[in-house]
Amino acid sequence: MNIHAFRGLVLVTLAISIISAILCIYMPTEATVAYYVFYGDNYIIEEPSLFIYITYLIGITLMIISVVGLLKTWQPSRFIFICSYIFMLPGYFIEPPLIYSPISQILYDLGMIGSGAIVAISFLEPMNSLFIKKSNNKINADQKPLV
Repeated sequence: MNIHAFRGLVLVTLAISIISAILCIYMPTEATVAYYVFYGDNYIIEEPSLFIYITYLIGITLMIISVVGLLKTWQPSRFIFICSYIFMLPGYFIEPPLIYSPISQILYDLGMIGSGAIVAISFLEPMNSLFIKKSNNKINADQKPLV
């Protein structure tokens, strides 16, 4: 895989994930609306805690940094990409369940598959050598010539 195909995969995965979130939030199904009415009537709905807001803010910030870094083949961006998903995990356990529309669920799953593919491809050759080569070139460029 060349760098242009990798960048295309990163951008397509990002677009799919954003479209999935927009469909889930702004175009809910009747089942989603009925579930939230039922959930609101039968359970105490608390305002999300500051902990959730902070973890989401950190996760989204790390995701933006990692996507830009992946597009520029910055070596730490691969680890930041993984960490951004780890910071999003607490929200999955605290928030109420969500009913996706079929199209939104398909797009969400494609986005998650794409994210896994990005991680795998970035650590495998030939992309791994591009990430390492760029960081080694920077180190070599900072050193003064011996002559």
